[in-house]
Amino acid sequence: MIYDLPDYLRRPTPYALERRRKQFAQKVRAVVVFAIALTGVLALLLQPYTITYKAEPPSEEKAPHIEIRSAYAAATYHVTGYNTVPEQTDSTPCIAASGDDICGRTDVVACPRAIELGTEIVIDGKSYVCLDRLAEKYDHRIDISCDKDRSCPTRVTGYKEVLIKQ
Repeated sequence: MIYDLPDYLRRPTPYALERRRKQFAQKVRAVVVFAIALTGVLALLLQPYTITYKAEPPSEEKAPHIEIRSAYAAATYHVTGYNTVPEQTDSTPCIAASGDDICGRTDVVACPRAIELGTEIVIDGKSYVCLDRLAEKYDHRIDISCDKDRSCPTRVTGYKEVLIKQ
């Protein structure tokens, strides 16, 4: 026989509602734990592809460490490049601080005030002559003259070992 129950008996009891709420909370916790575990597994799988830096480049504020090698002193500098154009220099881009005409030359560097003008400098095996100066705020760098080659400054930029003739 089928009995027709009144509405108040068909409604869930507070105990049944509490039990459903707890079951739902358990399922949510299980999903969260699964998501955290999945994130950890993915992190372990992708770890070989993360980039790590073993040594930081020297800070620009610090003076470079100088080491004596025969007739040259070795130092690590932030090397940049510049073009002999008014936008990157001054109104006379071809005239260096030494007074020399440097247009058409790629063997010239602008060096810090601690290095005398006319000093020979070797960067990446190529010899340069210090004939120009940098703005005082960049006095901790060495700037290679790339003449009119606009792609050169990005190629030469970076922290490099510089040999300075003594």
